[in-house]
Amino acid sequence: MNKKIAEEIRELAKRYHTPDFITRDPIQFPHHFTEKKDIEVSAFITTWITFGKRECVIRKLNEFHQAIDWKPFEFIRDTDNINQVISTMNKGKKFYRFYSYVDLRALCMRLNKIYTVYNSLEEAVMQTEIGPDMHRNAHIHLYKLQSLFSGIKGIPEPSSYSACKRLALFLRWMVRQDKTVDLGIWKQALKPKDLIIPLDTHVTKMAIRLGLIPETKSQTQHIAQQITDQLREVFPDDPCLGDFALFGKGEEEANQKGIE
Repeated sequence: MNKKIAEEIRELAKRYHTPDFITRDPIQFPHHFTEKKDIEVSAFITTWITFGKRECVIRKLNEFHQAIDWKPFEFIRDTDNINQVISTMNKGKKFYRFYSYVDLRALCMRLNKIYTVYNSLEEAVMQTEIGPDMHRNAHIHLYKLQSLFSGIKGIPEPSSYSACKRLALFLRWMVRQDKTVDLGIWKQALKPKDLIIPLDTHVTKMAIRLGLIPETKSQTQHIAQQITDQLREVFPDDPCLGDFALFGKGEEEANQKGIE
């Protein structure tokens, strides 16, 4: 990467990687909490529906957190409570875009099952066993999350080549330690240098424009890895800091054009 492009990425990261980012982003919801389990549950459900326009996502997440009385772990720890709250919420419409209330219930029940066995989602990821072939996979922790939530709508199956944008976003929130935007509550599962960028349309378009990757319409894990490797040249210990540069600039330009 040439010095001019690297410097542009650094400047864009400085522009968008600020505490103000939180107030405009779905990450504001897990920031409401201090207990690890509350943060994990809120963050996972939040990233699960984080697609589309941010104002629509935030509106739905505010509705959801109000429905659970801003007590995420208490909500999912009891199956009767899950059924009661979701039944109250269900007005016969979709929960959010292509997710139904049945899908939401399935996710919450899976979270309930995980916390019945493990003390935290971080512990679940650390203790999930994988086949020997997967140890050669650079993204073992994405694979483990896919395995833990296999069969849940919106979670790519472990056999897929998906970039797993929302799972990668969840890991970024949990792992990055600077506390400017991300929560950084996971200390053992993996390190910031091992994260992969959450790949979406804004990130892909900006990466192409900056010459980080060739022109492509693909959004696979391979493309996400290519972009992450380029960003690692700029931020060796924290490549996902570059996510703020690419996503922030890409989304700003899309909003100016009225594009979702």
